[in-house]
Amino acid sequence: MGTVYQSCNWLRLPNTRSVENFKLTDGKSISERSLRLRGTTRQNVIDQGAEVIVRSAKRKYVTFAGDKRERKKLQAALRSEVQPY
Repeated sequence: MGTVYQSCNWLRLPNTRSVENFKLTDGKSISERSLRLRGTTRQNVIDQGAEVIVRSAKRKYVTFAGDKRERKKLQAALRSEVQPY
């Protein structure tokens, strides 16, 4: 997994978190974040008959452009710890 990223010397970061999306009774799919924008809650949507769809966590990779000194400086500024492949 991530074979191309590994061969290009990209850095692997921690996985994203899994996310819940909701399939509404009218067939539309919305994210948990969209619920807040609509002024409703997760429980209200579920009570109205929405189906919960869990999106699995995703892998993240990053690389930096520039000379060796710049890349090293940017890697040191990462908030996340680099993970092994």
